[in-house]
Amino acid sequence: MGKSVKLLLFIASIVAVFPLQSCVVSRPAEPGSDFVWVAPYTLPRGVLIPGHWKYVGPPRHRMVWIPGHYNHRGDWVTGRWKKLKPPKDGAYWVPGHRSPTGRWTPGYWRYR
Repeated sequence: MGKSVKLLLFIASIVAVFPLQSCVVSRPAEPGSDFVWVAPYTLPRGVLIPGHWKYVGPPRHRMVWIPGHYNHRGDWVTGRWKKLKPPKDGAYWVPGHRSPTGRWTPGYWRYR
């Protein structure tokens, strides 16, 4: 087999593998044992919700898991733990959630 044929086979193998490489998306490292991976999905409106970790463990004292979401500027925010410190007595935390349209509503403090 000549050098030009070997080179052609090498280039063909790279071209064949490259599209597969760009399609593979690895999930971020698991934040802990009480998490489940939510696979990416598309809402009926066509909004793509990327894969993210969801906390399913017991409540943590003064901590809340903020799942991955798009912020108001359209940037993806990776999931993270947030320390909760009530601004005053009687306040309680209302967790963030996704609306039916996929828009993220951040958590907030509510007063009784």
